[in-house]
Amino acid sequence: MVRMQPLPQATQWLRGLFDFHGQLLPAVDAAVLLGDAPVEQRLGARILLLHGPMRHDPGAPMATFGLIVESVEGLSQAQGAETWTAQAGLPGLPFLREVINQPEG
Repeated sequence: MVRMQPLPQATQWLRGLFDFHGQLLPAVDAAVLLGDAPVEQRLGARILLLHGPMRHDPGAPMATFGLIVESVEGLSQAQGAETWTAQAGLPGLPFLREVINQPEG
């Protein structure tokens, strides 16, 4: 894990800011977002850099942030037809966008 600067009075899922080549980026804890305990700082933990629109609206501003996860098993490229919109089936998780179902889980 990189050194993180906590933000006073921030929500629990926002772990703080970290320096990425001179740019301060927010770090979001994926486990806390999904209702679990925070990701532990250990060897397998990773910060994934994500860049995309801040909202699901056309013309929404773009943002880059780090997503803290316990581990990464691999990366795959998905086509739009392979995804489903999580917001309809998981109303308690408004931050989820498209979800991919894979045979291995």
